[in-house]
Amino acid sequence: MRCDAEMTWNPTSASTRPAVSFDDAGTAATAPPQRFSLKQVAIRGSMWMICGHGAQQVLRLGSNLLLTRLLFPEVFGLMALVSVFMRGLAMFSDIGIRPAIVQSKRGNDPGFLNTAWTLQILRGFSLWLGTCALAWPAAAFYGEPTLMRVLPVAGLAALIAGFTPTKLPVASRHLLFGRLAFIELTAQAVGILGTVALALLMRSIWALVLGSLIPALVRIAVSHLALAGPVNHLQWEKESSRELLRFGRWILVSTLLTFCAMQTDRMMLGKLVTLDVLGVYSIAFGFILAGKQLFERLTSSVLLPALAGIGRRRPDDFRGAFVAGRGALLSGGALGCAGAVLFAPLFFETLYDPRYHDAGWMAQLLAVGLWFWLLESTSTAGLLARGHTVPLAGANTANLLITVIAAPLGFYYAGVSGFILGWGLGNLAGLVVIQMSLWRLEGALAGQDLAFTAMLGGLVGAGLCLQWSTQGWPTTDAARWMIEGLSSAAVLGSGAAVALLWMRNARPALESQVSSE
Repeated sequence: MRCDAEMTWNPTSASTRPAVSFDDAGTAATAPPQRFSLKQVAIRGSMWMICGHGAQQVLRLGSNLLLTRLLFPEVFGLMALVSVFMRGLAMFSDIGIRPAIVQSKRGNDPGFLNTAWTLQILRGFSLWLGTCALAWPAAAFYGEPTLMRVLPVAGLAALIAGFTPTKLPVASRHLLFGRLAFIELTAQAVGILGTVALALLMRSIWALVLGSLIPALVRIAVSHLALAGPVNHLQWEKESSRELLRFGRWILVSTLLTFCAMQTDRMMLGKLVTLDVLGVYSIAFGFILAGKQLFERLTSSVLLPALAGIGRRRPDDFRGAFVAGRGALLSGGALGCAGAVLFAPLFFETLYDPRYHDAGWMAQLLAVGLWFWLLESTSTAGLLARGHTVPLAGANTANLLITVIAAPLGFYYAGVSGFILGWGLGNLAGLVVIQMSLWRLEGALAGQDLAFTAMLGGLVGAGLCLQWSTQGWPTTDAARWMIEGLSSAAVLGSGAAVALLWMRNARPALESQVSSE
């Protein structure tokens, strides 16, 4: 008996052809590698990811508007504390499995995949036990007894995520973007609908906690139905485990540090401000998180697999492909961050009730840190594609150290706004470490960073000047919102035209310039 697995995207046809198969012994037999261009991969993958993520955000916005009317800001503040552990556990349960499968030459070997799945389950179970152990100390530290009951239930997300099949990273390795977008959209849609239904029934934090478990369950079920290939089973190969642990040891350290760096803001704010202020901050952070997740997916599911494939097959072309692919993402990222700065106040004043209007200026400041993170994450993709994992730990250490110093100092001198700027400074510190590592290992990209940062600054400056120049014109809020929206849209439209022009005509010149640094 022979089970064929659909694994490789063929850009020259409308369908996907089997390129990986498993014989009766379970050995992977791969077809000859295909030669594909980064442009084809980036365009196709980016369109799938953008469309899928856009649909998710429409659903999320609708549910957020409903939930903010059904629940009080204090509930979102308490959930922000819970999310510190939930998101951290979701990050920990991966321990580098996805990039290891994408990057490894044995990424299609059933023994390697089953060992990775077994390791993932063990990690998820350990993390759930750790959450149970931390429930009482967390409740005592924040003075919120509810955390003692909520955290063990929220920690089940890590246990569930441990059973996620390796079909997902294998599909990412073989660039099945449509399938991946469908799975994520389905999981998110079912999770949102379930959370809203629970909020209508319960009107408490339990609706958010129980609703957060639904996407993980749906993702496992749908991936088994939507992706071909053998089902994982428990297995432990010494050679596979050594490769995974060798690749993942610094990923694990980096992930632990990333958790601390990314969640330190809510951990510290939980002690510095009231729950309602923390709730408004979490809403603002969710606004920025929507853009962060999109570029995170584009980086991990499009840029990283494409670069890893080129590095394995055509290493001489790696540098040019890295610069070009990263530049395409940064041009979109600059537009996204500029849009967040220009539209955030208008967005929250229009769609949310007055209790959440302060989220507008908070989101503007958070967009600064988001830009530094985007510069760092796109650089990290090049390092991971080459198998360099040590710099990640160094970058996240710098991020954590600067954040825990700068954020409280910023709060002391300037309140929540100073705190957010201190958090962004931590992201900048991580970027500096990554760029230093790139300079030693693959070649500097500082010129590219400065060019796109200048583009972002120009867009934000022009947009804010237009908004300020029109103050006092309209006599109604609706007219003011329309004028501000149109002026900001005009600036972003011109920026989009410049970005498209760069991607069309200036890519060879930029590659040559960066290669000569």
